[in-house]
Amino acid sequence: MATTTHQDADRVYADEHPVVMPFRFDETVAQVFTNMISRSVPGYDTTLSLINSTAALYALPDTYCYDLGCSLGAATIALADSIPDSCHLVAVDNSAAMIDRCSKNINDYRQEVDAACATIEIIEADLNEVRFERASIIVMNYTLQFIPPEQRDHLIARLADALVEGGCLVISEKVHFDDPATTEHMRQLHESYKRQQGYSELEIAQKRTALENVLVTDTMDTHNRRFRAAGLTSSVISRQLNFVTLLARKLASG
Repeated sequence: MATTTHQDADRVYADEHPVVMPFRFDETVAQVFTNMISRSVPGYDTTLSLINSTAALYALPDTYCYDLGCSLGAATIALADSIPDSCHLVAVDNSAAMIDRCSKNINDYRQEVDAACATIEIIEADLNEVRFERASIIVMNYTLQFIPPEQRDHLIARLADALVEGGCLVISEKVHFDDPATTEHMRQLHESYKRQQGYSELEIAQKRTALENVLVTDTMDTHNRRFRAAGLTSSVISRQLNFVTLLARKLASG
């Protein structure tokens, strides 16, 4: 992907908004998304590296691989770099602005790599409308938290059904904690991190307002309960403050 330039810098909330509207993955966000997520999510680059290394271990020939909530395609490319050539990689997002830029990034990637690589299909769709094929690895990189909570159990169950034995889900999420004091402490640490990345108090406050009731976090217990109900065995493979990456495996039966 292209190097972030000054024009790509995230200034979405730099000026005071008379009314802060709910956060949307529109063209304004898509234009600065690479800069926004790298400055807002601690360990984001490490998450992409983990997706790459996990795919190298779990992706099986002649299976599907999915990047759900693909945004600009960073995780898609991390998958494409390490899965077998016979895999079919599907990237899905419900934002037209994200899909448009993702398509351009994937086309640039295809021109840079050897022609012998996995096929990549890019789809604009709601995840509830996607038919999932036989898959060995499914990635949801900071996506589940934007799906209505009442839909999450059913979606994870559908993904688990699509996984082949030995396949896995890789899910990165912001979480909260059963202890309100710990949740508040992590919020303060995260906002301190964002200040170190150059965000102002106004930007932090307005972004927090925009995300309220849009990004809805779960606890680790909720994630683990959901995985167990779907027949998956989960573990934490990375954590930075209140951001975690979970690996949920579908073990062989018997």
